[in-house]
Amino acid sequence: MSFPTCISNGSDWWRDPLRWVVDVVAAGAWPILAFVALQVLLAYTLGLLLWRMAVMAVPVARMGVTFDFDLNRQHPDQAAASATSATSASPTP
Repeated sequence: MSFPTCISNGSDWWRDPLRWVVDVVAAGAWPILAFVALQVLLAYTLGLLLWRMAVMAVPVARMGVTFDFDLNRQHPDQAAASATSATSASPTP
């Protein structure tokens, strides 16, 4: 028994897969049906994950176009030095 791959042009296109499920259940081949159900569940889950990844990738790509981000790896961070000099320059009461 294999999954039907025939393509019907009529309005009864959905009957071939359903007939296959009925035949598998009638034959008592539950492991085959469980294996196919696992594949369908895995395909659905992967589809959801890929959809979520694509939906998140589009705004992130747009942010790269919208904002100009220049990362200087050789430039030392001067934020700590300017914060200490600002606190030392403040008058004491």
